[in-house]
Amino acid sequence: MKIANVEVFPVIVPLKKAAESAHGAATEQGSVVIRITTGGGEYGVGAVDPLPGYDEESMEEMVAIVQGQLTPRIMGEDPRRIRRIVDIMDAAVPRHLGSKAGVEMALFDLLGKTLGVPVHAFFGGRVKDEIALNGWLGIVNPDKAREETQEMLDRGFRSLKVKINADIAGARERVGAVKSVAGDRMKVRVDANEALNLAQAREAVRALEPFGVEYLEQPMPREKVEDFIELAKFSRVKLMADESIQDMESLVQILKCGTIPFVKVKVQKMGGLLKTYQAVQVAEAFGVPVILGHGFGLTLNTLAELHLAACTPAVMDGCESVGPIKMADDVVKEPLIMSRGVVPVPTKPGLGADLEEAKLKKFLVKG
Repeated sequence: MKIANVEVFPVIVPLKKAAESAHGAATEQGSVVIRITTGGGEYGVGAVDPLPGYDEESMEEMVAIVQGQLTPRIMGEDPRRIRRIVDIMDAAVPRHLGSKAGVEMALFDLLGKTLGVPVHAFFGGRVKDEIALNGWLGIVNPDKAREETQEMLDRGFRSLKVKINADIAGARERVGAVKSVAGDRMKVRVDANEALNLAQAREAVRALEPFGVEYLEQPMPREKVEDFIELAKFSRVKLMADESIQDMESLVQILKCGTIPFVKVKVQKMGGLLKTYQAVQVAEAFGVPVILGHGFGLTLNTLAELHLAACTPAVMDGCESVGPIKMADDVVKEPLIMSRGVVPVPTKPGLGADLEEAKLKKFLVKG
């Protein structure tokens, strides 16, 4: 069995409604879909969903790297030797972890379909039958916050992420509105997406402390790790690192400081399923719970993270692999339905989805 063809499809799919965070407002999501086919006709598909302001690579850069740098180096390789192919890609191209993640995801899908087993079988098998999901609330006014919180509660969500920015008074009002509805029925997480400096972050934790939030996520820019550690010494609100974790080295740096009690990883930012699972195991060895997932994107990338979330109790409930909640459409035949606060662990071979060619064509970026 040899890799005979690698196809790359940049697509842009609209969101159900505009969503705003400190990284900006969005009405659509760009994704890079990859299909790898063998000489015998076996195939696997994967996708990554780069987010402007968050990811190191743009959609255009991912397409160029996969087509121009990675594909020539993996053609003719045995797609079942996934670790070997990951090593080939790492040796050839530094960084570009999202691009590599998309390729590796397609390889795991191919392997699972070939063997007739779900991807989680390659990581020890599932220890969960369903995954509890985390709700999402953008930068909205208090009335809208109350309305959307009630909707999430009614749908069975028991944790909710609330986005904030440098408007601390607005953040206090938004979180207060959420808590007025949720009470103790829902854990509330707060995410600043790097929007604060150290002084503002201190003000934010003082404002959030009365509400008993589960944690404050990434209050300061990713490179301000020393400020992050300083804030952790002061804060009575627990902190979580997300954007500061861009690879295994930065993850270990955060874990070694010993003052940040939660970390977040994603398949596309860590460079694939193998490295993400390794990252979860490293965090587990430090005794630090892991949040897994990304909040914008298509079914394929979401499925990959659900497979990993099912394999270990080190991944906390309230999984943030909830991109399809926000998407108006998708490029697979059976998009994930996330209308409730839980989703069954995928059990179909591979990732558990196949491309819908008409939708792929509809959303394909021309040029």
